[in-house]
Amino acid sequence: MLAGKPERDVLMGGAFVGEALVGATGTLPAALAPNAALTPTGVVIAGLGTSVCAPTILSLAGASADRRSRASAVSVVTTLGYCGFLVGPAAVGPAVTATSLGS
Repeated sequence: MLAGKPERDVLMGGAFVGEALVGATGTLPAALAPNAALTPTGVVIAGLGTSVCAPTILSLAGASADRRSRASAVSVVTTLGYCGFLVGPAAVGPAVTATSLGS
């Protein structure tokens, strides 16, 4: 088992970068699609890339902590992730209003 070993952390870190790149590859076409018909394709590609990011991040958080503090590390990472889900959408409105996207 590779849990907590540097080899595993390197493999997981590399997987995370690959997943993020797939997500970005889908996000750009979704945002820059010339017509609405192409947008769902980009969203699907972005979803395929980012859907595995959360489990990878949680796994890395657990693997990086010692046995006694593993649950705390995973709970902190989970809490920060949920805060992003709550704060992110609420921040979009003011950002759109402050930029040219609102006009």
